[in-house]
Formats: sequence, C-alpha cells, structure tokens
Amino acid sequence: MDIETPNILEDWKDHGAKIQVYIVGFAISILLTLIAFVITFYHLLSGWENVALLIFLAILQLFVQLIFFFHIGSKAQSKWNILIFLFMIMIVAILVIGSLWIMTNLNSKMMPTTKQMIQYMNAQGAAL
Repeated sequence: MDIETPNILEDWKDHGAKIQVYIVGFAISILLTLIAFVITFYHLLSGWENVALLIFLAILQLFVQLIFFFHIGSKAQSKWNILIFLFMIMIVAILVIGSLWIMTNLNSKMMPTTKQMIQYMNAQGAAL
C-alpha cells in the first residue's frame, strides 16, 4: 500500500508566498488611499487638478485590487476571473443604466412642465 504523505514544508512556502502578495497589495492600497486623503484633506490641489488626480488614484487602486486580490494576470485561471469580472461589470452597468433610464422616464411623465403648472395654477385661481 502506497500512502502519499503531504509535504508540509512545500505547503508553507506556497502559503507564505500568497501572504506576501496580499501584504504587498494591501500596502500599496493603503499608500494610495493615504495619498488621496492627504491631497484632499490639506487642499494641496484645487479644482479640476484635484478631481483628475483623485480619479487617477482611484483607477490605479482598481488595478491594484484586480492584480493583487482578484489575481487577474497572465495565468490560465485568470482568464476565468477576467470573464467573471467583465460579466459583473456588464450586470452592474445594465442595472445602473436601466435605473437611470426608468427614473428619467418617470420624471418626464410625472412632473408637469412649467407651462402646464402655470395653466393649472391659473385654473385653480379662477375657480376660487
């Protein structure tokens, strides 16, 4: 009977490498967050420069999250992760765009125009 014993040392090395990747990703995420906080809190930039830098830092943060935590890279398994991520983006986009479309449509159908409101108020005033 051949019993295969697990190689505990190899498991720990692999586990340590994974933890190291998470720690690096976490450190980069914290650094990007602190940069955004300091720039905003101390008003180092004003107006559109601040907005542009914050958007850039947010996009950079997104890529850090995707690479270090979602493991989207060049491995074979990451193709499935990319597919799942793109499907999630599609579903969220459908929900957001659909909700905005419905709310805009309801707003245009429910709210009277200024002309209609004036006519209504004149009719109410004439009835009094």
